[in-house]
Amino acid sequence: GLGVKHAKQLLPQLLDAATTTGTPVCWVCNPMDANTRRAAANGRKTRHLDDITAEIQAFFAACRHTGTIPAGLHLETCPDDITECIGGWQPLDENDLTRNYQTHCGPRLNDVQTIGCITVALQELAQQPDSACRRAK
Repeated sequence: GLGVKHAKQLLPQLLDAATTTGTPVCWVCNPMDANTRRAAANGRKTRHLDDITAEIQAFFAACRHTGTIPAGLHLETCPDDITECIGGWQPLDENDLTRNYQTHCGPRLNDVQTIGCITVALQELAQQPDSACRRAK
C-alpha cells in the first residue's frame, strides 16, 4: 500500500508505467500498512477507516483510469468486536482503543469495519468497465 496520501497521485503513474513494460502485473490493493498511525490520546497503533476506504477508492479509480483490472484487496481483519481501528459505521474514536485492543502486531478491522470496507470495494468494483460483477449480471 502507498497510503492514502500518495495513492491518488502515484498509483495511476505506477499502473501506466507497468502497462508499457509488457510484463503482466497482478494489482492488489493493500490499504492497511501504509495507513497505520499512533493515536494522540494513548500512543497505540491504529488505522482510520476513512484512510482505508479512501485508498480503496483511489485504487479502483486508478484502475478505471488506466484500464487495469483490479485483482484483489488485502485487509487485516478479526471476526471479534475488537477496537484496534477507528472510524467507520460504529463510529469508534481514539478513546475506544482501550476498550478491546488485542493486537500485538498491526491493528485489525473488526467485523463491522470489515463489512464497511468490503461494501466500498463492491461499490467501486461495480463501476469497473471489465469487472466480474458486470459480466456475471
